[in-house]
Amino acid sequence: MLRNYLKIALRSLAKQKGYTFINTIGLAVGMGVCLFLVLLNQYSYNIDTLHENSERIYRVADQIKLESGSIRDVAISPAPWGQALVDDYPEIEAYTRFMNRGRVVRYEDKILRQGITYVDAQVFEIFTYPFKFGDPTNALTRPNTIVLTAEMSDRYFNAENPVGRTLIVDEEPYEITGVLEKLDPKYSFFFNSLASFSSVDEQYYPQLNDWRSHNLYTYLLLKEDADIAALEAKFPQFIERHVDIEFVSRYTVHLQNLEDLFLGSDLIAEHGATLDVTYIYIFNALALLILIIACINFINLSTAQGLKRAREVGVRKVLGAFKAQLVFQFLAEALILSVLAVFIALTLVEFALPWFNNLTDWVVAANYFQNTFYIIAIITTVLLVTLFAGGYPAFFLSAFKPVKVLKGEDTSNGSRSLLKTGLVVTQFTIAIFLIISTASVDNQLDYLKNKDLGFEEKDVLVVGIPEGFNNEQGYGIIRDELSRIPGIVETSFGSNVPGDQSGSSRSFYPEGVFREDGLLVNYYSIDPNFVSMYKLNLSEGREFVSVLASDTTSSVIINKAAVAKFEWTDPIGKTIVTKDRDGNNIPHTVVGVLEDFHFESLHSRINPLIMWSRPADFGSLAIRIQTDDVSGLTDQILAQMNELNGGLPVFNYFLEDDILDEYDTEDVIGQMLSGFTYLTMLIACLGLLGLVSFSVINRRKEIGIRKVLGASVNSIVQSISVRFLKLVMIGFVIGAPAAYFLINLWLQSFAYNNPPGALIFIGSGVITLAIAMLTISYQSIKAATANPVDSLKNE
Repeated sequence: MLRNYLKIALRSLAKQKGYTFINTIGLAVGMGVCLFLVLLNQYSYNIDTLHENSERIYRVADQIKLESGSIRDVAISPAPWGQALVDDYPEIEAYTRFMNRGRVVRYEDKILRQGITYVDAQVFEIFTYPFKFGDPTNALTRPNTIVLTAEMSDRYFNAENPVGRTLIVDEEPYEITGVLEKLDPKYSFFFNSLASFSSVDEQYYPQLNDWRSHNLYTYLLLKEDADIAALEAKFPQFIERHVDIEFVSRYTVHLQNLEDLFLGSDLIAEHGATLDVTYIYIFNALALLILIIACINFINLSTAQGLKRAREVGVRKVLGAFKAQLVFQFLAEALILSVLAVFIALTLVEFALPWFNNLTDWVVAANYFQNTFYIIAIITTVLLVTLFAGGYPAFFLSAFKPVKVLKGEDTSNGSRSLLKTGLVVTQFTIAIFLIISTASVDNQLDYLKNKDLGFEEKDVLVVGIPEGFNNEQGYGIIRDELSRIPGIVETSFGSNVPGDQSGSSRSFYPEGVFREDGLLVNYYSIDPNFVSMYKLNLSEGREFVSVLASDTTSSVIINKAAVAKFEWTDPIGKTIVTKDRDGNNIPHTVVGVLEDFHFESLHSRINPLIMWSRPADFGSLAIRIQTDDVSGLTDQILAQMNELNGGLPVFNYFLEDDILDEYDTEDVIGQMLSGFTYLTMLIACLGLLGLVSFSVINRRKEIGIRKVLGASVNSIVQSISVRFLKLVMIGFVIGAPAAYFLINLWLQSFAYNNPPGALIFIGSGVITLAIAMLTISYQSIKAATANPVDSLKNE
């Protein structure tokens, strides 16, 4: 019996090739998008779950209320807190700290400046990092020991086992005690190496015993029966006992589970990559909507095509077929189409994954033989689509009355037609919503990329400072060497470059502004060329002058945002105090004020900025170039810098590219929305094609009579088209306001934004109407030009 059902289903589908093709493609696209999102969800929700104890690992975070009343929710905590928490609370098994520092690492003639991460010896009890060489049990129990990642080990030792060898880290010998396997991309934070925290002394790191200085990451391993809420409720007493009673109301310490950090955290100074979970929800909803639209198409096309099979149903019923048998027959056809569609969908997914991985640097893969969940998702999708998309047509077609269909009477139903009309309106509402949203995201990205930032970012190459040249004499040598290369306009050393999100902040005490703990303000360390290098505008005062010794010890330049924050009317000559490590006041005099420029991304308003000139803080060199051969000049510069660096490459990037990288997330969202929009329009047009087909079949006799009575092709096309174009307009009326509301909600995440104008809405409506008209015209013209004899010969 089953074999017979399948044979009939295959024969029916083969007979209606156009219908089969359109339905299969529509379902394949919808299923492909959903299965693609299944993999993305699985990947994003499994970040950091590779650690065996991930459910019991928590990060210490702190919400700090400043004297000014502002709130800073930070992912970092003071160095002494970890041990104190373990000592005070038996619910905590162990702790480890992560402190990142830039270091000069040398092995024989290989010298690199790179990040070293200091951690406590218990790190491998808490986190599961597989070892390639060495023993995790005692790898970091002694001072001056270090564990390398596989990449760092290969850089120095190729594929050899380096355990037992010695690296020189800032002139201190560190014994290599282990090498990790290549870190899995599903870890949210990465490092080059892990060094023992016991190597750090207070002379090198004065904040080691500072209970208020938030500067590193603290992770706790809790016992399995630990009550998180009850533990957090004890933290005010912890602050009162170890810090000061006045800070109980200013520090709100809380715990974040490791598994929740990637999608659930967005604090200041995040340890690793994070993603706003809202975007996951949005794309999940869109994927589900696209699949629903595809199923709607299946329903519309099946019922439209089913009218041609009305006589088949009538004959089979007269011959004794039960309704259940007919339902099963049509469901079998839907199942075959769903199975065929899912194979096409999986092929589309395989093509989409490399594009997405390249776009995001993720490593998402199907892994069919290891991914049971994905296999279950595939089977579930096929069954749900079969039941949802095939169920209504099956019951609709099997319900035909044999007497009516064999007499050729109309089998349509007003409520069913209304349902189909509503479904098409829903399709185009979603399509128009996506078109407007995509255009608005592109509009915002164009605005971000082209907005005047207040400085000149083009043609600026940023390079690392070679080792051993991080001093006044070294800076002079670098400038002399680069001056011999034609095409270099200017150079500037500094701790930061504009647009760099790695800026530092500290407490300052501006004249006339009383705050017990000062004002937390961003600061740069710059050289005298900084202002002219980036073509900044000086509002008052002067720039730094290299011949004035005071400019490297006691002078500062501020921006106008700082002037406004400090409520100064005459800033030149005002004093700004900082404190040294011993708490002594160090006064600085304001010698210049710069017009505001965007030293952070456009997600943030321009904040106060204080600039001083401290050569010891310089970490990079900016080089402005002017040439027709950018690639050739860049190669010359890097060759010279690499030679100064002992033959090893220095980091380098173009400032303009680095600034654009700040908006990678928005760029990914824009590209994914574009893809979803194209797919939605494709499926919506297929749905419209189905409804037009349904209408034409129902009106074939009316059209034949009108042609016999002399109606023109144009009038017939118009009579068919106008109704459907009205449905598209209704979709626009619903979709456009929804898009406007949600896009403006999204734009609030930017301090500077460009709301979509009327042109985007009008253009989106015109494009949708044009595409819909092309879709409608095909069936309308075909019906209008058909021979009326074919539709009237049975009358």
